[in-house]
Amino acid sequence: MKFSLPDYYVITDNNHDKEDIFLQKAKKCLDSDYKIIQLRKKTRSIKSYSAYANMLINLATSYQVKIILNHTAELCYALAADGIHLTSQRLMSLYSRPLPETKIVSASCHDLMQLKHAERIGVDFVTISPVLWTATHPEQEPLGWELFEKWMRVTKLPVYALGGMKIEFLNQVKTMGGHGIAAIREFWS
Repeated sequence: MKFSLPDYYVITDNNHDKEDIFLQKAKKCLDSDYKIIQLRKKTRSIKSYSAYANMLINLATSYQVKIILNHTAELCYALAADGIHLTSQRLMSLYSRPLPETKIVSASCHDLMQLKHAERIGVDFVTISPVLWTATHPEQEPLGWELFEKWMRVTKLPVYALGGMKIEFLNQVKTMGGHGIAAIREFWS
């Protein structure tokens, strides 16, 4: 990957926003100079997801922002996206990196086994979540800062803390060995 990772990783929400609302949120993020956005909308049909991905990719081109799809490698190629994000389930089903080094591959990790597997298959970076309580996954027990810091000592991958993150947590995350923060509500909403 020939891309310098930024401090902030924007993840879109899963809401079924109308196109104009989606584009307003996207434009706000692009104008805020965020450099990487993951299109999350996992509950959409492939046709709808592709339409939103195309809108975001086309809009982001003039901003030089990387768009990562929370979808398949095939869709990444079909839409000329910059890469893909692997859910923890997709991550654990793979034996090798699903895209060449010219594309970005990120993954969700919720335990140490997933983090080590992400390293083995050669992803570019991971999100570890939920670090703190989050409204998007209220049923999940947060890992907490102590466990997050412990995991930072056993990985060489760049890690974004996810779950309850705020911009003001960036220094804390970096002090603990993380690369940056990823968020839905803090950036997208």
